[in-house]
Order: sequence, then C-alpha cells, then structure tokens
Amino acid sequence: MTISNLTAGVQYKINVTAVADDNHTDGQSTAVTQYTRPGIIGNHHIVSQNTSSISVNWASPPGEVFMYRLEWHNGGVLMTRYTNDTLAVLSELISGTNYTITVTAVAGDNETEGDPYTFTSFTRPELVRNLTVTNVTTSSVSVDWSEPEGNSSFYRVQWTDGQINDTVYVSETSMTISNLTAGVQYKIIVTAVADDNHTDGQNTAVTQYTSK
Repeated sequence: MTISNLTAGVQYKINVTAVADDNHTDGQSTAVTQYTRPGIIGNHHIVSQNTSSISVNWASPPGEVFMYRLEWHNGGVLMTRYTNDTLAVLSELISGTNYTITVTAVAGDNETEGDPYTFTSFTRPELVRNLTVTNVTTSSVSVDWSEPEGNSSFYRVQWTDGQINDTVYVSETSMTISNLTAGVQYKIIVTAVADDNHTDGQNTAVTQYTSK
C-alpha cells in the first residue's frame, strides 16, 4: 500500500501484522522505519557578494529538515559543506567568476534527500590595475589599464567634468575619450564588470585636464 498525507522530512514507523480469518486473531507485528523526503526549498536571496565570497540564504521547505548540503563549483572542483542554517557564506572564491550553487535538504537519517535547488551567482571583479593617462589633446584624453586579477568580461568607462557625465562599455584595456572641452578637468572612472553584465567591481579613477 501507499501511505499518503504524511509530513515531509519526518520519520515514520510502519507496522504490518497478519490477521486470521476471524478478524481478530493476529500474529506478531513486523515494523520498518522510514523518513519521508524533505520538501522543496523555497527561493534564495543573495545577501552580499564581494571579490572572494558569496553570502546566500534560502527559505526552508515545509515539514522538517535535519540539515542542508551545499555544493558549489565554477566548472572545476566541486566543493561541499553541510549546515543546519538557511544562511551560508561561500569563501575563498575567484573574483569575477560565475558559481553554480546547489542546496539540498537532508532528513534525519542523513541519507533521505529532497530535490536539489540550484542557482548561479557571480563574485565581484577586482579593481582594474595601473589606470594611466597616455595622451592628452584639447579635445581628448587617452587612457589604458591592466586587467584585474581573477576574471571579468568587459569594462565600464565613465567620465565627468562635474556637470556632464558620459559612459561607454569596452572590452579592450584602453580607449580614447573624445569630444571634450579644452582646458577642463575630467574625472575618468574604470570599472570591471562580470559576465552577467551587472555584477561590477570597485571603481578606479584618474583625473586629467585637457590641453588649452
């Protein structure tokens, strides 16, 4: 038979007894214990990201859970951790990198598991290095920089004279900013952006006057 309407993640003891044809003379009971599978984990929330860690929490499933197994990887070695909490900090990660994270609820027998819940998240890229002005004219400023440590996909370059702001996105590590006003100071900001197009690192900035 199938016993229904049970609670997820709970241990049940099931007794089976043979009964004679008089409907009341029965034999000895035979019993088995079994956990139901834990329920489905609810939505996750990325609490914070930095260049080497991701903090994440998730909604506990209905019923009971003994612990959670976390697994994460970036396409390489699979890392594993067990926790009793619905919040975890994954550390010693590579900057600007996409990680696949799986959370699985485990019942009290340490082996009966619910369905895995999988999502992805990027760490923040590191700062770009060696941002330098390489050429200046009356209407342009050229800059270059070195790639950040770890990974990134492209760069956001912003510049402002304090009143007008402009932004471009480039994949190269240099660019010439044109159509500037002569004799004006500009602040130029370069930020590495991860491959999800929105997880960015901290800004690196340089200031420069155009020629008169």
